[in-house]
Amino acid sequence: MNNSLSARLAAPCVALGLCAAASAAGPVEALPKAVNAQVLKAQSLRLHDQPAQARALLEPIVRKYPSNYLARYNLGLTYSALKDNSPAVAELSAAKKLNIDQHLGEPTIYNSLGWAQFQSGDYQAALKEFTTARSPEVFNKLPAASQRKVLNNTGLAYAYLGQSKEAEKLYKSAAAVPSTTTQATSASTTK
Repeated sequence: MNNSLSARLAAPCVALGLCAAASAAGPVEALPKAVNAQVLKAQSLRLHDQPAQARALLEPIVRKYPSNYLARYNLGLTYSALKDNSPAVAELSAAKKLNIDQHLGEPTIYNSLGWAQFQSGDYQAALKEFTTARSPEVFNKLPAASQRKVLNNTGLAYAYLGQSKEAEKLYKSAAAVPSTTTQATSASTTK
């Protein structure tokens, strides 16, 4: 793995404090350094269209460290990449609960979970997550590209629920998001 990709993949661990022993805000299950490296390798595999290999790395890690947000989040995204919707929703739901319980404040989980629910055909549940992602305390943490995804995904949910006027408003809002913003960059990469 090249150094810039390695640094980019390590950023979520550092930004979320998942490499540390514990968070002052709540119990964060730390991973041993070698295991954390495996999670980051799995993330890289998923991002390079090798989700089956990512799953093989992540499933045993999540079984051993079920309270580790980054491992569960990446496993959920991996299941989504494999079009295995039910386990994707289950893992991303578990990651969302960890995000809340451990006070991590990671903003991309809502859009990721919403998208998995959308892919499963549960448009109402997806809309609920996209709506949370649009709340100012979450939305303002997202980079511009992620803000556009949230708005487009919300529009899609409204369209699939037969609310075309609301969908059109959201598509226009997405198009109006500037290419660059001053928001903090996201801690995780989503599709």
